[in-house]
Amino acid sequence: MLRLDLNSPKPRRSALAPATCNRIIGLLKTMGQLALRMDVIDVNEAMKIEQLREDNIRTRFLDVQ
Repeated sequence: MLRLDLNSPKPRRSALAPATCNRIIGLLKTMGQLALRMDVIDVNEAMKIEQLREDNIRTRFLDVQ
């Protein structure tokens, strides 16, 4: 549900890029792990969220001169 909400456009903003969504999900997972270590929560539900596929590979060419 969180992935769909981040990756869909809203009235005030456009859809977030997959890389941005993955950074937000990673932050939530880290916060959940810290809460587990401090015994604030019993289960880190954020670990169940899968990250989106990032397609931001740069293609570079080498020119022979």
